[in-house]
Amino acid sequence: MNAHTAETLIRCYRPGKPADGRTQKAVKFAEQDPELQKKLSEQEDKMAAKLAERAEAYSYRTKMLERKLDELSKKQEDQLAWLNLIDQRLADLPENKNSRTERLWFENQQMDAAKRLLRMNKQMVKLGYDVEVLRAVVEVGQRYFGRLKK
Repeated sequence: MNAHTAETLIRCYRPGKPADGRTQKAVKFAEQDPELQKKLSEQEDKMAAKLAERAEAYSYRTKMLERKLDELSKKQEDQLAWLNLIDQRLADLPENKNSRTERLWFENQQMDAAKRLLRMNKQMVKLGYDVEVLRAVVEVGQRYFGRLKK
């Protein structure tokens, strides 16, 4: 193997990931050549920097989603309190013709609150899933970054 071929092949090399036989030979060749060793080291440093940058971006995105999840949780609590209040008012209403319109209004409010809660639950499940996925991506990236730094 010559230096030109090795230089071309080490561009395909990703530390920590399996490499084919030719790429492994190129890396071994590059480790013996001071010029190629420098290029290989620079490539690894660039990859480590890019990985750290991505991990930081994912971490920021995770924090944003967590904040949104907290806001939704507070809104959900408000809706539950509203729903409980409606239930109390409905229970306190007398069963007569005079309270019929109030009963209809409270029942409509009850239905609307239940729909909002259902929508919020769906959003919270999706956000919770997204947060967990991003946390996993950040963790894997940090582990990989740690291996690259060694």
